[in-house]
Amino acid sequence: MPSFHELLQKYLDGTLSAEEKELFMEWLQDSDHEQFVKGLMDLNLDSSVEEDLSMESLGKRIFLDLNARIIEGGEKKMHDGFIHPGKRRLYKILLLAAASILLCAVGIWYKREGRPVSNTMALRKASDILPGGNKALLVLGGGTTINLDSAKNGMLLSEGGTAVKKDKDGQLSYNGPKGDADVSFNKLITPKGGQYEVVLPDGSKVWLNAASTLTYPTAFVGKERKVQLEGEAYFEVASDPGKPFLVSTADMQVEVLGTSFDLMAYEGEENTKGTLLQGSIKALDASGAGVLLKPGQEASLDHADGKMNVQPADTEEAVAWKEGMFLYNRQAGIQEVMRQLARWYDIEVHYSGPTTGKRFYGGIQKGLPLSQVLSILERTGVRFNVEGRDITVTSLSENQ
Repeated sequence: MPSFHELLQKYLDGTLSAEEKELFMEWLQDSDHEQFVKGLMDLNLDSSVEEDLSMESLGKRIFLDLNARIIEGGEKKMHDGFIHPGKRRLYKILLLAAASILLCAVGIWYKREGRPVSNTMALRKASDILPGGNKALLVLGGGTTINLDSAKNGMLLSEGGTAVKKDKDGQLSYNGPKGDADVSFNKLITPKGGQYEVVLPDGSKVWLNAASTLTYPTAFVGKERKVQLEGEAYFEVASDPGKPFLVSTADMQVEVLGTSFDLMAYEGEENTKGTLLQGSIKALDASGAGVLLKPGQEASLDHADGKMNVQPADTEEAVAWKEGMFLYNRQAGIQEVMRQLARWYDIEVHYSGPTTGKRFYGGIQKGLPLSQVLSILERTGVRFNVEGRDITVTSLSENQ
């Protein structure tokens, strides 16, 4: 029996037999795939469900949804005469779709449009630059460094009565005394192209993004739980009303009781951002002035003027990196896009000539080789020159 990937490709090539069409529709209607198909319908039907959704219509929608990675802002005409509505929920589908389906679909898009996946010699040079993965260094209180990439799963050491374990590839955990303990401070450091998860001594979970550092104690003693962050991390804080959880960055502090939030504090970005998903947090600037956030809000501290602003947040975009995606629902500029790619692919980015006001709307899988990512971006008029890990943005056409 052909796989769904094979059926999808045959449909797009127009070579499905009558029997294969029935199999294709059965897959779409299977209850195991209900969430995936529902997302596809919700995306394009503007909340009005068609009772008789034709094979051709649904097939084209699948094709567009799985391939519209980088779409310029506003309403833009797509191939096959469809218009993309440009709304936030577009990339829910990309988060639901399996990576294998997405990779298959990318190949289909370029085959259908007559374009190779790497459409310039420059991009082919980037074909061996692979995406990042679970990589980190653990620096102990005494300065000893453990490379977690090569460390075996299981007990790593014991510090002050706290057991430090590598539970699985990509996850570290601390288990120890709840009361008085000999406390030392550890650092979890992810390089460019790395990410890692740690379960802190209080049970709080932290997902550390690329090029980031989290400093924390081996046991939380006293009246507060305090950690320091450079870079970006997603936190799921264990509830303990009597012991607030504090996250400090270079210019912002977040006070928490028990909640889920993302905190982005990279050097070189224009803002430090705290995005609240659940619970309640208070974001404070360097002067101690604070704002209380509700779920779905974002505190943004401008590095240039030091002002703190609160605004509605796109929570999916804020935590997409944790789910294996880069999302640009708010229409990011090329420099923001390239800064993210630089951290994940461990590349250096340069610019030749003036930049542009062009904004990008869409998403890219973090698991793609760099050559495919650059090819997707080139569809919007951006051009690149690749020399090793040095990527130069050479042109930014406004008319693509």
